[in-house]
Amino acid sequence: MEFRGLVDVLRRRYLLIVIAFVATSVIAAVVSAGLPKTYEARAILLIGNATRSVTPSLDQALLSQRLSITYAEVATQRATLQRVIDKLQLNSSAENLANRVTAKTATESSIVTISVQDTDPKQAATIANAIAADLINSTPAITGANPDLRVFIDQSLVETRTQIDETQAEINALADAAQRTPAQETMLASLQTRLANLRSSFATLLTLSSSATANLATVSDPAVASTHPISPNIPMNLILAAVAGLLLGAAAAFAVDHVDDTVRGAADIERLSGASALAMIGTMPLNPKGPKIYWLSSLLRPHTAVAEAFRTLRTNIEFSTIHREVQTLLVTSPMPGDGKTTVAANLAVVFAQAGRQTILVDADMRRPTIQD
Repeated sequence: MEFRGLVDVLRRRYLLIVIAFVATSVIAAVVSAGLPKTYEARAILLIGNATRSVTPSLDQALLSQRLSITYAEVATQRATLQRVIDKLQLNSSAENLANRVTAKTATESSIVTISVQDTDPKQAATIANAIAADLINSTPAITGANPDLRVFIDQSLVETRTQIDETQAEINALADAAQRTPAQETMLASLQTRLANLRSSFATLLTLSSSATANLATVSDPAVASTHPISPNIPMNLILAAVAGLLLGAAAAFAVDHVDDTVRGAADIERLSGASALAMIGTMPLNPKGPKIYWLSSLLRPHTAVAEAFRTLRTNIEFSTIHREVQTLLVTSPMPGDGKTTVAANLAVVFAQAGRQTILVDADMRRPTIQD
């Protein structure tokens, strides 16, 4: 079927397409309005804290990225979810909660995003933050780090920094003295040596602390209750339903047209019969109760389009029979009132006008009309 034929089918069956479009849109609106609203909350974890390191190394960054993948996998494990369920006393199983929890890490990033979906926006945020807290508490098990050693390093850093400040204050007090005794000079040199040692120890502790930094997980953005549901997305559902309705309506239109054997025009006649139409006769304003003489448009109104159509019919008949002599033409139709008498009478007139000897015979034995 050509493109024009496809368009013609859609034009004829437009009502079916409109019905399908409206029906699917209404159904989508009703179903979407009846669906429960689902909210999503997100908690963001930062794996490793490079800002605490004076000169963060590439190894620390790579370690943080690798650990972020591990944290994302642990976030959705059954054991983690079960601990969260027990802590929050949720009426849910770990398997059911796992269907509503996702944990993703961006490429070349040490950030883990924990997303939780729930019909209650506050509960979604609470669950996301609880999972993040559980991951932070599980850091020693995930990274294999010794938490006691980490605490010792942090305490030593604080103590060493305090000693550095105190020693520096003593050095400044002795240095500001106008006259120093030999004992004070010896004390000043001793304090300066002690300050150098303390600074060296602080640098060593800071290096150890920076090396363990990549093993830390901190909440950079806690989850909050959302005010806008993520589903159902009514506008998107309506758009998809409208498109589906148009496609369904178009498919139904072509299906109905395929099984419909009604003949509507010359194109259908040519397609079904394999023969070409000789002419198309336009609508004629006829009065069934008036004198039949007024049906002869080719005689009374020879300059009209209808009269020209009958002359075209005559010419095409002559050209189609140029290789053989035809002396008899039969004009018939499948149903009464189709216009066969009008066509036969006007065709006889135009043949006579062309100089052909013409005899018009009314073969309708039940309702003859020519004699009227």
